[in-house]
Amino acid sequence: MRLLLIALALVAIQDAKTEWATRWVKLVERAADEHSKLGEYLEMQRMHQWARLEFERAVTDDPEHAYARKQLGHSKGESGAWGPDPRAKVESENKKTGEDAKKVETEYRRRLEKSLKPLAASFVDLGNWAKSQGLDAESKQAYGKALDIDPDQAQAREALGFTKEAGRWTSGWDKLMRADFKDGIVKAPAGVEESATTAVESALGVSHLKRKSGRFLAESPYLTQGQITKCIQVAEHSVEMYKKLFSLFEDPIPAAKLPMNHILFQTREQHEAYIEKFDKRSDEIKKQVKAMSASTTADPPKGECWQGSRVEAFVYDFVIHSTVHTLSSWHIKGSRSWLREGMAYYFTRLMNDTAMVYCVRFEGTKTEGGKSMNDPNNWPAIVREWMRSGGDPDIHSVIKVSLNDLTAQRTIKAWSLIDFMFAENRGRWIEFHKELAADPKDTGEKAFLKVFQWSLEDLDARWRDFARRAY
Repeated sequence: MRLLLIALALVAIQDAKTEWATRWVKLVERAADEHSKLGEYLEMQRMHQWARLEFERAVTDDPEHAYARKQLGHSKGESGAWGPDPRAKVESENKKTGEDAKKVETEYRRRLEKSLKPLAASFVDLGNWAKSQGLDAESKQAYGKALDIDPDQAQAREALGFTKEAGRWTSGWDKLMRADFKDGIVKAPAGVEESATTAVESALGVSHLKRKSGRFLAESPYLTQGQITKCIQVAEHSVEMYKKLFSLFEDPIPAAKLPMNHILFQTREQHEAYIEKFDKRSDEIKKQVKAMSASTTADPPKGECWQGSRVEAFVYDFVIHSTVHTLSSWHIKGSRSWLREGMAYYFTRLMNDTAMVYCVRFEGTKTEGGKSMNDPNNWPAIVREWMRSGGDPDIHSVIKVSLNDLTAQRTIKAWSLIDFMFAENRGRWIEFHKELAADPKDTGEKAFLKVFQWSLEDLDARWRDFARRAY
């Protein structure tokens, strides 16, 4: 009898899975049709870039959607597979701007509400049914699809463990992580006092207070042991939080490259003397670096700054920033400026409530609303203002530029992109980093397409949806 009951239960589960698959296919085909209709409206309004995003979403849901394929310039080859049609002429630029574009966007948003919100609710119903049948993985897939269509779908959010705080949906994991960024600092390894003379002391003929942990050596001619201890702790905690965010079992920086050396000077003169002794590049580059507030290298992992008249928090901001810089460089096997800077500011904002270091000049930079950009607590308001005015930097100018061209505005958008990825796409964000590590020449455009099936324009559109809700 027991074996019979088990057999009947297995049959029931299989029947439920078959029904779920049938209902799932019908809903995703319906989703493809709705996206295609939205794309058709936008094409008629000559908003070709926006239309293309909707047609791409249609094809993601239903790869055989013939109308969306045709609008994207695709045709079927002899093998029966879809591919670019070299004869097709596809417009890809929006033809309306200013008030005309805003009118189209208003109507577009109205149509989105009318067509996609009920569709998201249908996926929630499917998720609820799957859950009642004991199909937990399938129910989560349906809830996830509901959020893909309508990121503010309350029932799907709650089913997946989100709560709404200050107008923003937050997962249980996200809340724990945000608390962990600050609370874990005092629990991090503090290291021990170091007595051996360092290479910097020998070269400059000075004496430093020093402290060493398993991963870091911090030294300074003016900080107290208590302050150096905190430098060690924020650096150690940065590593642990980085590993936790990306589910890493090993440190990104190889053990053979450690300890990472943080050299913390008081004056510009000390900084210049250090650059003169240790920077092996040309005199012209050394002149430029001497004018900066800090220097850093990933191999060997080393960071150096001078505090001057800046507040004490600057020193800890620098240690976090340079540590995360180095972790990111080793993790993705190279330097993508938007990602490296965005990650560093993501950490300093959550751990230290600051954004004070040297890579991008924020000082004195204000938005039209008067918000200072060098205070990271203003960044959500700055992004919110962008959503109203459309004044945010072009996504290509964020992802593809070098560090020298990464302005304050571009860096804030990079920070917000990373906030978006960790908040709503952490699993695929981890896969994205693996793709970057495999292709050092990719700024991120190829990896977004491969892992998310998003063009940069699609990334931008999804980020905007998040920004409107989150900030």
